[in-house]
Amino acid sequence: MRAVLVDETNEKMFVTALSSRIFKTSDILIGAVDEESDTACGIMAVSATDDKAFVIRYIFVEESFRQRGAGRAMLELLTEFATECDLSVILCPVYYDADGKMIAELLMSFGFIADMDFDPYSYTINLSGVRAIAKSANMLRVIALQKLNDAKI
Repeated sequence: MRAVLVDETNEKMFVTALSSRIFKTSDILIGAVDEESDTACGIMAVSATDDKAFVIRYIFVEESFRQRGAGRAMLELLTEFATECDLSVILCPVYYDADGKMIAELLMSFGFIADMDFDPYSYTINLSGVRAIAKSANMLRVIALQKLNDAKI
């Protein structure tokens, strides 16, 4: 599995997995692609906050591609962007239903910490001290920074 930034060049691959409202109002969209079939199999919608944090608003992986690394690949790319942009926190609210339980397990395996005092539960990872290792071309960094600037962080 590989994660990619969803932009105008590849958005048609991912648009069916996401409502148009979330698609249009998200600051960053990250997709997962199965490398064997070159099939879009997951998407993550992220918003930037005034508190210099990312909030994961939506995570989806096609059922037939679950447990194969798509969610982890998207989280890794988001973590790289956050670190490169000097953000130190990523938040993710999760309703604890069947799908939410799987998302919670993914987040905790990645290092997120649960705060179960709220419904939806809130999962947070503190990225201070995490070093970004750039796996992508400079273009991805420029696009991510542009999206952050457009979000007025």
